Amino acid sequence: MKKKLSMLTSILALSLVFVACGPREAETVDDSSMSTTTDTTITTEAPDTNDETITDGMASTANEIGDGIANAADNTADAVDNAADNVSVAAAKVKAQTELAALKVQAETADNMDAAQEKLSTIEDNLQVAYENAGDAAQEEWQDIQASFDDLGNKIEAGANDTLDSIQNLIDQLGSVETPESTTATLN
Repeated sequence: MKKKLSMLTSILALSLVFVACGPREAETVDDSSMSTTTDTTITTEAPDTNDETITDGMASTANEIGDGIANAADNTADAVDNAADNVSVAAAKVKAQTELAALKVQAETADNMDAAQEKLSTIEDNLQVAYENAGDAAQEEWQDIQASFDDLGNKIEAGANDTLDSIQNLIDQLGSVETPESTTATLN
């Protein structure tokens, strides 16, 4: 019984090899699990399929899977880059808010307004760097913020009475503008 089972297992294995690898003219089976070695020659007919067609189909499927994996990896990398840019913009906005609050205190005491103008330019430049690598929506947001910086710069230069209100409005604007493609709460 054991010998018959071993022989059937060998034949089944050979059949699977044939199906997987294609036709062979003759194959020899050496069943070493038996007490004696049996040589069996099996001749099989080739299936009606073309080996090249099967190979091309398998290669095509493998290429499609590979392309899908590459696209998923690219999309993931883009999402990570966007998230990093959004975090960078959010951090820069918080820093700008803090620096603008210090500028507001400086303006309230009517200290050196030239220094205040320089400080405003530095804050704007630092914030602009964070927006440089951000997406299209962030670039549009930056245009609005930059216009507010320009307006505030003109008011500081002119010594306008509403300079303090303009500084506070810019602080509020930075806190109320949400980072692009993000659902984070507003910054204050």
